[in-house]
Amino acid sequence: MATDPLEKIQGIGSARGESGSGGAGRHAGLGLQFALTLVAFAGIGHLIDGKLGTSPWLLVVGVMIGFCGGLLSLVRKIPMSTQGRASTRPEAPDEPA
Repeated sequence: MATDPLEKIQGIGSARGESGSGGAGRHAGLGLQFALTLVAFAGIGHLIDGKLGTSPWLLVVGVMIGFCGGLLSLVRKIPMSTQGRASTRPEAPDEPA
């Protein structure tokens, strides 16, 4: 008769009539992840620029790599989580001829 505590937590939203795991909570950390990826690669580029004396070129390259990496991560995560929404959209009624 042991129950999993995660099942209780996941069932709280559906007990209130809310959509269980959908909504903004699922995507709350994506913006922060994107920003941290951008800052991390920019910081690495800045540090290497300081050692090699190539300022600001590796900083610019780091920002570009961070932006592309963060964007790629967002694109990979968002379609997987919204995949079921297209099938739940009601179809438009047919107009009489």
